[in-house]
Amino acid sequence: MNKHLTLEEEYNPMTLAEEIYSLAIGETSGNISHTNDVSFKVALAGAVLINLAIKERIDTDLEGIFLGTGELTMKNDMDLALIEIIKEGEKKPVKYWIQYLIRKNDVLNDMLLNSLIQQGILKIENKQVLWVFSSRRYPLMNNHQVTEVKARIRDLIFSDELPDIRDLSIVSVLFYSGTLDMVLSEDEITSHFERIEMIAKMDLIGQEINKSILAMTRPRHWFSKIKI
Repeated sequence: MNKHLTLEEEYNPMTLAEEIYSLAIGETSGNISHTNDVSFKVALAGAVLINLAIKERIDTDLEGIFLGTGELTMKNDMDLALIEIIKEGEKKPVKYWIQYLIRKNDVLNDMLLNSLIQQGILKIENKQVLWVFSSRRYPLMNNHQVTEVKARIRDLIFSDELPDIRDLSIVSVLFYSGTLDMVLSEDEITSHFERIEMIAKMDLIGQEINKSILAMTRPRHWFSKIKI
């Protein structure tokens, strides 16, 4: 075992944002969906901030985000936000940092995509279109990572088990950003709504994501049931 990695990192080197990004990739086609949706951008931003909080690089209270240990994570997606939080120096509302990361969404997407390629989860494949133009797609080389993420979330929601912090955070981000339909059908969401909302409410940043998404985009049909 690499002595610089925690047990969790050794088992699952993906960041929360990488796990959520991977859910948007077709398991066979490699086509990337959702990434231009405002709701998905909010999900990625929230995942980055929650991951920083889990790693104790930042801390949160009802007024916003402030610096924790401040030590860089060496994960590009998290350090993109952390470096700016260090520069800012003052406590800012969660919404402020969500909006900052949305503005950096193109950079964040490139970081996540390149990291998944470097980890051997994706590969680049050029597909010729009309013999002149080429469109790039990203077939999964190691799709058990993605199916494992989906399975973990579904198992958690369909059971009475207590969630661990990582899966709790993913549920919260997907639920409050309105992107849970990447994992569950709308019928599954509505039939397990109370369980999902109970899990999601365990995360403070997730609740702030709710406020941000309601202010920025039209939510999914089931989303209107959420109480702020």
